[in-house]
Amino acid sequence: MLQWTLWAAWELEPHAANVMYHAKMLPENQRDPKVLAQASTSTDTALAVLNGALQKGGGHLVGNRFTVADLNVVSCLYFLRFTPEIMDKYPAVRAFYDATRARPNAKAAFALRGD
Repeated sequence: MLQWTLWAAWELEPHAANVMYHAKMLPENQRDPKVLAQASTSTDTALAVLNGALQKGGGHLVGNRFTVADLNVVSCLYFLRFTPEIMDKYPAVRAFYDATRARPNAKAAFALRGD
């Protein structure tokens, strides 16, 4: 679980955050297409790794069950909510994200955020 948590923090989160900022969140005059392109490439690389792991793990990352590793990775995938086409290229990642967001406690937590 620690391995996936650290992987998410280093290999997914910074790139997914840059995709979010430079594709949607920053004012248009502050968006950098070069940063977006690099972040998109790095995010694709990370999602390919994640997709393979989820396929091998039956839809989860550790022990074929929902763990804190899944929760941590999904938290990083949340940055991609404004650019769903990125996740859509990776069916296991898309299914993982959707299934996790559909959990009752996740729905309640995201409702607190207004999502």
